Amino acid sequence: DEPTAGQDYRTYTSFMSFIKDLAAQGIAVLIITHDIHLALQYSSRSIVLSDGYKIADDTPANVFSEKGIIEKANLKETSLGRLASIVGIENKNDFIQFCIDYERRKQ
Repeated sequence: DEPTAGQDYRTYTSFMSFIKDLAAQGIAVLIITHDIHLALQYSSRSIVLSDGYKIADDTPANVFSEKGIIEKANLKETSLGRLASIVGIENKNDFIQFCIDYERRKQ
């Protein structure tokens, strides 16, 4: 539950690198977080709960590009989603996924 809360960047990235190594070994890891950036960058699947019900279960890019999900779960829109809206990118999902993939390649 909130594994990176209060951590500095070095500890955050070190811990998440350890989690990635576990996942690469085939170990399933469940992370509960309000940190959407963490979910986008490190997860392959995001489940969103609201009022005790599952309202989304999909890739992070699909989940966090859906305005209805964001509003219903009282989440903040990602900066990537806001940027896509500002510059007029119609398919937020593809834009967010492109950015996630780029960031993952840099790691």
